[in-house]
Amino acid sequence: MKDLVFMFKNQKNSDIDILKTLIKQWKKLYKDAGEVKICGSYNNIEISFLKEKLKKEIEKYNIEIINFKIPEYHKAIKLNIQMIEMWKILKKEYVFCSNDIFPIKLINDEHLNKEHLIRYKDYTKIDPKGWWEISHFKTLKYFNEKYNTDNKIVYNGHSFYTIDEEFMKFFLSDENFITMDRNFVKTQFLLMNGDDVYMPDLIGTTFKNNKLVWDKKKEKIYRGINVSLPYHPSSKKILKKFTK
Repeated sequence: MKDLVFMFKNQKNSDIDILKTLIKQWKKLYKDAGEVKICGSYNNIEISFLKEKLKKEIEKYNIEIINFKIPEYHKAIKLNIQMIEMWKILKKEYVFCSNDIFPIKLINDEHLNKEHLIRYKDYTKIDPKGWWEISHFKTLKYFNEKYNTDNKIVYNGHSFYTIDEEFMKFFLSDENFITMDRNFVKTQFLLMNGDDVYMPDLIGTTFKNNKLVWDKKKEKIYRGINVSLPYHPSSKKILKKFTK
């Protein structure tokens, strides 16, 4: 069994509603789901708010809320610190549950640590714009130069990832990784070790750049959903269909 670790930071009622859906879907549809942990950097008021709003879920799933006092860093660094601290606490493989990605059909371990979409076939031919591309390209270039790899494909990310001992040893062996997105690093680590990371259409996306991109023709293929703009009427309609 793998514990489900939710790195949750927002405190609005709407964010809590999404978190409830995330927890329900993971516990219902991932057959190897263990205990549920929610972790973040909270003050006493936020802790009380979480416990109040999640009272039923906490009782039903025996959820543990873990609080870290983390200085103000960039989001990626804060998440990396939480990832490391949770590893120290659990000392076993766990699922790193994102705040907008969850199963909509039964999944098992073969669906974890897979990329579902190729964004660019060759990053060297693209002029990166924005944080996401710059960060991803930086990670690819770093791996290619330091670890003598030759990976040019840029995957879309936003999938189901786990944290295990082998990866944590690697992550902690290089101080530069703390500034990089853990999921980018994980994918490059897997590729470096010869693993197959690509499972096309594993996860469907609702909106991209405020444009609806959900493909109804692939609904029977998708096993997960990446929900951006969760309160848009179109997103609500899609979610209602898969989260009854």
